[in-house]
Amino acid sequence: MITPAPPTPDGNLQGTLEELLESGSTSNAALNRLLDDYTTYHATLVVVGGCFLLALVLFTGFCWKQYRGSRASGAGTRTFERRTYAGLGLLSVAVSALLAVVVAANLSNALDARHGFSGVVTSLGSPPASSSRAGLQLEFSTWVQSGDAATPSPIEDRINDRLAWQQPKALITGVLLVLITAFSARAWRGLLWVSRVPARPWAARDRFRLAVAIGSVPICLLLMLMVIGNTQASVAPLTMTMLFG
Repeated sequence: MITPAPPTPDGNLQGTLEELLESGSTSNAALNRLLDDYTTYHATLVVVGGCFLLALVLFTGFCWKQYRGSRASGAGTRTFERRTYAGLGLLSVAVSALLAVVVAANLSNALDARHGFSGVVTSLGSPPASSSRAGLQLEFSTWVQSGDAATPSPIEDRINDRLAWQQPKALITGVLLVLITAFSARAWRGLLWVSRVPARPWAARDRFRLAVAIGSVPICLLLMLMVIGNTQASVAPLTMTMLFG
């Protein structure tokens, strides 16, 4: 049996969802769809973010091993190598720690979707009546009040519009991350090779390569975040459409 939401005088989406959540209803199929999508959204980050976290932990271990090996050699030509592995390793530790916190927070939301979703609901607010966001909220409010599991055509059209650019963006950022990571690794390897040549002065092109290698690091981190975000929204677009259209 479908339980419709308690009607709200102005069709306010935030009020509709808050009343349903406070009532503890589990039989409203529309709300269940939203909660399932919200759970999937956060579970996707746990999986994708967890894979990146594992890669960063392995990279940290690699940097530590290489740093210890270069320090044990005691060769003066290894100064750049030690600094490189120390810097990249420390950065990897910092990013890993931040990503671990994000993954843990999203795991909590995935395990207790109602609690996390209630925080999303409080951020909806009441946009100006003439705005497109107000129209979107009215569509969602009408749907949730109906208690129907099937999303109405206007909402499906908005989801399809989002996926039309979100899915290609997830793919493109993923490919770019692989390519730029490979390029960055090659650039760093080249610089390490140059640093091991005794009494070899650094040419202008070496310094340019160093600047490019350093610049590739934040680009890779940014692309990692973009891959995570766009993958989440591609796998679970319903909540994102409700929030942002």
